[in-house]
Amino acid sequence: MVAAGGVHGLSLGGWVLALVAITAGCAAADTLTCYIDRDIDALMDRTKGRPLPGKRIYLPRKRSPGPVPAALSLGLSFLLNPLAALWMFLGLFDNIVVYSLLVKRRTCINILLGSISGGMPALFGWAAVQGNVTWTRVLIGLLVITWTPNHIWNLAIRYREDYARADVPIAACCDQSEAGRQPDRP
Repeated sequence: MVAAGGVHGLSLGGWVLALVAITAGCAAADTLTCYIDRDIDALMDRTKGRPLPGKRIYLPRKRSPGPVPAALSLGLSFLLNPLAALWMFLGLFDNIVVYSLLVKRRTCINILLGSISGGMPALFGWAAVQGNVTWTRVLIGLLVITWTPNHIWNLAIRYREDYARADVPIAACCDQSEAGRQPDRP
């Protein structure tokens, strides 16, 4: 709305297109990451009640419905403009491929790479309306990227045993940060 100068700055068709594109992108990211993480989600108290590990949804072992909304989001984003499609692609790629498939289970600093996807919706929204990206929008995206690791590390501290039980290395970061703390003194 800020990029459009209010609700009347974009056609109704443009609003619908942008809304459906971002909704499909979020659905794709959520669906695919839940599918990828269903085995470790089943081991964690915080996530074992999700539909896949909680056995409320059964999917074929080698097929997730996630590529459908991913393709839809990318196609609709491209209809808006190529720059919006680029930000959508980067957000999906970072969240699904970089974070979920490549680094989440391998390093305790996984969220530093995975947080990039969190800043992409701000860039997508501006590009969808304006067809460009200004430094202010980049800074807003960077603000979200900077906030995300702190948020996730706090969850990891709170649910350290869950992450350790699922062998997700972010728990090791929590242990290292605890080891470096000085004991409280009276």
